[in-house]
Amino acid sequence: MADEQLNDNEEYMQDESSSPAGKKRKMSGLIPPIVLTIFKWLGLILLSMILIIGVSVVVNIVMNKNKVSPIPLSEEFQYSTKNYDWYSEPLKGVRTQIDDKTGSYTVMVDVQLGYEKGNKQLYTELTEKTFLIKDNIRNFISSKTKDELSNSNEQKLKAEMKSRVNQLLRNGQIDVITFDNKYVLGM
Repeated sequence: MADEQLNDNEEYMQDESSSPAGKKRKMSGLIPPIVLTIFKWLGLILLSMILIIGVSVVVNIVMNKNKVSPIPLSEEFQYSTKNYDWYSEPLKGVRTQIDDKTGSYTVMVDVQLGYEKGNKQLYTELTEKTFLIKDNIRNFISSKTKDELSNSNEQKLKAEMKSRVNQLLRNGQIDVITFDNKYVLGM
């Protein structure tokens, strides 16, 4: 019986190979056709995902082009992103004495003044008034107490100092004041 089935299978194989329409598909290459089909579909899916993500990113950029950040930015960060010219070298090492109820202190500050980039007239005025500005800063600091010069009050101190310096200027305004160093040393 097994021999009969074997003979039937051989005849079936011969019939298929002898007729042109009944030929079996031969495997071409090392990769079976089913694997190639799977790779083709995976490639199409991957390409579609890249296209969708790319379009989403472009649309997001275009839609948010002129929007302001929903997160409020601190004043320090806002001015750090702008481009300023800085006037600083002559204002390094401003020193003064302060006396308050807790004792006498020496204060040393390195001040930098940030102003509109490219304002040559303001730079010239700052250079001409360096001694006046330095004296104004020294007097301002000496009028403060140790607590008023603390780090927790630094933003208020800078705002007041900027206002006093701007009162001296005619060719522009100081936008920002920074301290490279600030020391309050007890005696």
